[in-house]
Amino acid sequence: MSRLPVMDIYLVPLDGDDSENDGNQFEPVDKRENPEQGLLRRESEREAAGFVDQFLKNLHEAVRGKVKQYNRILGVLWHCYLSPDHSTQLEVAASLGVSDSLVSDYRRRIEQELRALSFCEVEEAKRDQGGGPPKLVIGGPANEVVREFA
Repeated sequence: MSRLPVMDIYLVPLDGDDSENDGNQFEPVDKRENPEQGLLRRESEREAAGFVDQFLKNLHEAVRGKVKQYNRILGVLWHCYLSPDHSTQLEVAASLGVSDSLVSDYRRRIEQELRALSFCEVEEAKRDQGGGPPKLVIGGPANEVVREFA
């Protein structure tokens, strides 16, 4: 008998029926999305999709609506910015069958269109939601970088 382990088990109910200890009541946390969070998430997804559509439309206009050039600029966009492979400019040029100077020109156009997008409304919404530490805001009338303090 001396080698049997002794266990002292005390069960704590989660529903608060324990009348002995009224001070410690626990309620499980509901980690599901509430309706407001769902609405905000869907709204921000729609807004982000609008930014993407506008960006792609601007790229199409940057190559004057030419299908072959548009497909090439999309290839540069994929290989240089979106692909997890992180290819060099020369590798991208070789895979697309174009010169590296054309890839450089397309990258310049892509970055120019990215800078032209206006994210001011998004940044204003983020500022309005919380006033805490200083924030770095990218945007504004000339897309300059502005340091703001709350």
